[in-house]
Amino acid sequence: MASPSFLPAGSITPHGWIAAQARQNLDGFLGAMPGICVEVGSEVFSHGRLGRGSAAENVAAVPWWNGESEGNWLWGWSAHVRLVGTDAERAEADRRMRDVVSAGADDGYLGMFDSELRETGAIPGDCWTQSRVLGALADWAAATGDAGLQDAWQRAVTELADRLPDQLGGVFGEPVAESLVRGHDLQIVDVLAAAARRGDERLARLADAVYRHFDDAELSWIEDDAQLDQLREEPDFRGHGPHVVENLRIPLRVAELVGETDPERAADLRAAAAAGWAKLGRALGVTGAIRSDEAVGVPHEPARPVPEAGQEYCAITELALTALHFARIADAEGALDLVERLWLNAAQAGRAKDAGGAAYFTAENQVAATASMGPRWDLSPTHDDAAVCCVPNAGRILPIVVDASVVADDAGAQVWLYGPVEARVPWRGVEIRIRQETAYPFEDQVRVQVTGAPEGFALRLRRPSWLPELPMEAFAGATVTVDDDGVTVAGRWPENAELTLDLAAPVRAERSVDGRTALARGPLVFAVDVPADVRSTRQYPGSDLADRDVVPRDPARVLAPYLLPDSVASTQVSVLEVTADPWAEPPVRLQTVAVDPNPRAESLGGSGRRTIDLVPIGSTTLRHTCLPSLPR
Repeated sequence: MASPSFLPAGSITPHGWIAAQARQNLDGFLGAMPGICVEVGSEVFSHGRLGRGSAAENVAAVPWWNGESEGNWLWGWSAHVRLVGTDAERAEADRRMRDVVSAGADDGYLGMFDSELRETGAIPGDCWTQSRVLGALADWAAATGDAGLQDAWQRAVTELADRLPDQLGGVFGEPVAESLVRGHDLQIVDVLAAAARRGDERLARLADAVYRHFDDAELSWIEDDAQLDQLREEPDFRGHGPHVVENLRIPLRVAELVGETDPERAADLRAAAAAGWAKLGRALGVTGAIRSDEAVGVPHEPARPVPEAGQEYCAITELALTALHFARIADAEGALDLVERLWLNAAQAGRAKDAGGAAYFTAENQVAATASMGPRWDLSPTHDDAAVCCVPNAGRILPIVVDASVVADDAGAQVWLYGPVEARVPWRGVEIRIRQETAYPFEDQVRVQVTGAPEGFALRLRRPSWLPELPMEAFAGATVTVDDDGVTVAGRWPENAELTLDLAAPVRAERSVDGRTALARGPLVFAVDVPADVRSTRQYPGSDLADRDVVPRDPARVLAPYLLPDSVASTQVSVLEVTADPWAEPPVRLQTVAVDPNPRAESLGGSGRRTIDLVPIGSTTLRHTCLPSLPR
């Protein structure tokens, strides 16, 4: 059976809290970025192209930077617009895409450099930044059905296929000054793979050639973790976090492309990717995020994702995308659980609750978020004092997750991720609607409404690993097949069918690398919220957005409580009514017993045993997630 396939962009739309968060992002940092940040607002793919006399002639100046910032922003922003945008926002997105296409060269090239400069040969970062803008263009063209934009994308891929084979030595050669972009340039394989899956064997061979050149290149330890020898070897990942996780999917994607023409090569690539996937877990914290502040670690030492270590937002987004490809291509164990954990924990914890920006670095245990800790630790709508990469990527993860919630397969469709979304699935000449009515993860029940499914259509529902079984009520006469990973429903579907899932789960303990304990229930990891004060440190002209420091409201109350031996077993769950913004007002809370080491006003010592409240980590800005435990 063929691997599942993602539905075309625009096939799945959110409602409920996901739609509300998408709208809040557009009204907040995501919609404001072009007006407050030159790295995003220069329109470098159209009106602001770089040529001779610009920074592009000086490799040390990192000329590709604006293309990364603007490209990732355009991808995330336009995806938000197609999900929940207004007519005016859709017109603006269409204008931006058409400007990119109008600025294209006669040969079809779409990118950030002009024709004169391109004649000099390979430009470091061109593949990287093209992968950003072509990804955004492909999604928008698919969602709108615009044939002109689709043709422009295809011409750009054809130009890339004509030009790139002769330039690969330069792309992955020794740079004038190391700018760490050669590892990013490998992401052009995502574009080639998307096109090659339509049946173009030349693009499949080119994707393999790109990876071979990367694999042979002399790279620093910061970006070489996805070379085959490094993947096969036992030592842990140690390079730049985004490089580690984004490039981990590339050998797997190439293996998928060359599997029929070169099965031996494909088997080698799959084995290396599997080895990398197996050791990935040693670098992940309890929220699923990889330690990346900026590096995962250092050579010749084990990964140490301690709860106070930084987790970079770029790496959170790219790891979610990589895990989706491991789920799709390799059916990798735990891949979809990892996507869900990243999205509902690490991604929410790093996003400002009012959509005023994001943290570049966030940590599972964090009692301050200030620029004095480093320019990556405060909340910002740009982080332009450090690098404008993580905030644009904070805008990409929501549509990535929405677009992968339901996938197609030969038998019908699969529900991969639960939440309030609706999918339109084409199958054998009919369109089937699959709508999830739920406030998940803030309620346990998911009602999957299936409309228009003909006999023969099968819907597979994922069983998360934290559930021993997947309780479900189906329609009368349904054929229900249960296996280790989920439930498949088929039979004579009524015109409007409903499947009701019960995803209630007990509280469990998750262990951090140093042995501390985090409490989790279902997909959510919980934390002790540290009440905080927010202070603006820099205002952005023309907007109400600002860089902000976050400090504990009461410094005398910032010590983490100690769990008791019976804390997990005695934890109580309370579920309140779901509000319009359940992250700001979390309806699910845990209560357990612990020892409070913070001093009381009337004594010199700690206050001893008391009941503590925990909320989802995504509802906090400052918190203790991984708690020490007292022995029996």
